[in-house]
Amino acid sequence: MLSSKYYNADGTLKSSLGEEDSLWGDVNHVNGVPWPFMNVQPRKYRFRILNAAVSRNFDLYFVRSTATGTRLPFKVIASDAGLLQNTVQVQHVITAVAERWEIVFDFSAYAGQTILLRNIQDAGGLGTDEEYDNTDKVMQFKVSATPVSDTSTVPSALRTVPFPPASSGIDHQFRFHRSNSQWMINDVGFADAANRVLANVPRGKVEIWKLENKSGGWTHPIHVHLVDFRILQRNGRGVEAYESAGLKDVVWLGKNEEVLVEAHYAPWYVELVRESM
Repeated sequence: MLSSKYYNADGTLKSSLGEEDSLWGDVNHVNGVPWPFMNVQPRKYRFRILNAAVSRNFDLYFVRSTATGTRLPFKVIASDAGLLQNTVQVQHVITAVAERWEIVFDFSAYAGQTILLRNIQDAGGLGTDEEYDNTDKVMQFKVSATPVSDTSTVPSALRTVPFPPASSGIDHQFRFHRSNSQWMINDVGFADAANRVLANVPRGKVEIWKLENKSGGWTHPIHVHLVDFRILQRNGRGVEAYESAGLKDVVWLGKNEEVLVEAHYAPWYVELVRESM
């Protein structure tokens, strides 16, 4: 569980009370511990990653402590909605606030070494996070020099993902923006109870929603409650291979990005909400 926090001079946590923009944090935490280490054996490990930070996004990668310029390969096997359709080998994975991923890292080739989990600040220019001296660091893995037997394999095919039936056209368009220090969707704020229902979707319908952020100055995780969706398209950087291999319930809407998502709206009532920055 990833987070990033500020500390006061007396060691207490800085409160987010009164914060109207973002609370980035200058100390990264894993499972509540600042920059921890973990002793591991030289074998495969499966990790479930949740970004539980208030505002900070992470772009995670692994390196040897002795060769920090060379990223090491690992496999993404699951997303917010469970296993992907197939394993995707990567050298980094972007995880916005509230996103979840499962990965497999094989430590077998690094017996006796230290492996670092690092963060690409601002996700290589995609984000707007405020960075500090050590927010590029996440944690260490100290790999035992003692050999172990590991006969496990990671299958290339994982499951048949229940993607929604194909649809066409854009059913709804949502523009995320700020006005008078308030977060808005299509010029409607959450306090505007008379107008805040922006879409009445017939039960069982497959719809494509266009999500827009033309601010240039901020990014945002968009979460649709109780519905898993397929990310169809993103302008600029495109859709990551590990995003398109499964269903999601959170998508990172980057600065000046437009994203198309497709979902089968059944059988639940759905609420479109703004997640915390």
